[in-house]
Amino acid sequence: MVVEGLFFVYPNFENETSFSTNHYETGIHSFAPWHEPEIPNILREDKDERFTTPLIDSSNVFSFLPTTAIEIQNYNFSYINVFHELTTLEEITKFSEELKEKLNSQC
Repeated sequence: MVVEGLFFVYPNFENETSFSTNHYETGIHSFAPWHEPEIPNILREDKDERFTTPLIDSSNVFSFLPTTAIEIQNYNFSYINVFHELTTLEEITKFSEELKEKLNSQC
């Protein structure tokens, strides 16, 4: 995707709602090779706020996103590059073109 200058759109929903969240299940991380672990099928009682993301419950969740070419062109997107830095669409395009040239010259 980087070489081709492609990117994906990740919607940031209102109130930080999400399609999924961690169930915060009781479990184990390591055990001795001779020990057969018992893995309970229950949720932890000590809730951690990091795992209580509100879930999306509406079938019209995408209704506020732009759909026409004009809406998309006028939408206020944030662009983040492969180095997790805020950037512009122009910089992403420039970086991908330079990377493609560099890779082609090595072939």
